[in-house]
Amino acid sequence: MTVNIDNNFIAMWYFQPEEKMDFMGGLSGKGELSPQPIYPTQKDQKIEMEFVYRFRYYKNEIVDSFLSKDEKHWYSVVISDHTPEEAISKIRSLVNTLSKVVEKEVTELVIDEEGVMGMMKRMRKLPFMHVQEVKAGES
Repeated sequence: MTVNIDNNFIAMWYFQPEEKMDFMGGLSGKGELSPQPIYPTQKDQKIEMEFVYRFRYYKNEIVDSFLSKDEKHWYSVVISDHTPEEAISKIRSLVNTLSKVVEKEVTELVIDEEGVMGMMKRMRKLPFMHVQEVKAGES
């Protein structure tokens, strides 16, 4: 599993509860890849979405998550009968509650009018983000 940054992508969250563990999750529209970004244009429309998240447990000193032997536990939740705005609000509340327990800061990224390319630029600036580009149909 992975969090794909494409026209269906809506938002992602990241925090590191412990030195050798992190959490990352991404919210996307479910179904066929949209020809146009679904967010923010459909932010007030009820659509089916999927929240894919994982806990990563570091096994070695390799920082790049694509090259390391880290253990990752992936999960997925389908969200129906909500707008993207409602889903973002609920997930934000959940992730912030989890992070407060361990007193850690959450990084949240929500796609905006700059679309996929703007999101990729923002992601590349984050020290914990490891971006791997794949061609359509390879993910």
